[in-house]
Amino acid sequence: MALAIALAVAWLAWNPAWFADDAEPDSSTSSVVSPAQYGEFKPPIHALRDTLQIGMTTDAVRHIEGQPLLLGDSRWDYGPSWIRFEKGRVVDWYSSPMRPLNIDSSNPPSTVH
Repeated sequence: MALAIALAVAWLAWNPAWFADDAEPDSSTSSVVSPAQYGEFKPPIHALRDTLQIGMTTDAVRHIEGQPLLLGDSRWDYGPSWIRFEKGRVVDWYSSPMRPLNIDSSNPPSTVH
């Protein structure tokens, strides 16, 4: 047993790069992948998702949020979340954490022009 420990210590003393932080990696075993090997960058799927905006049409909202559970003339309910419309355009919403809407911020802008 003492011989095995002595051999391990001797090997580490002879090869200090094995445990050094600044050691250069062996290029024959490198796992670095160049961009040419994996193709074009694609953002995560959640970054591609459309988000609800003030002034959107009902068609755009349906595309983003899907069919509402309750459909009214001026308000669509998505469970505990809702979207309010005036003249067919989004003017307000509430996004519940229990069924969040696809939005950038939890509250819509305070002024509508």
